[in-house]
Amino acid sequence: MPSQIAQKAIDILSPSMGEVWARAKVESACIWIGTDIEILSEYELPGFVEVFEQSCRRSLGSHTAQNIKQQLLNSLKN
Repeated sequence: MPSQIAQKAIDILSPSMGEVWARAKVESACIWIGTDIEILSEYELPGFVEVFEQSCRRSLGSHTAQNIKQQLLNSLKN
């Protein structure tokens, strides 16, 4: 089961590319920063959001990737 942060990232990205691909993007970003989707923590958040945004940029374009990153950060503030 994904961590709370990972699940929020999946939920935000899913409408743009589907849940399976969204989970794959999140898992890939976790691997790049040396963690696992199940234990992604706030401590790893800065590195995760940067890698996650870069990954989304390749698939969805720069503007959409920035919006997704901001939505994720905003959702974690609440």
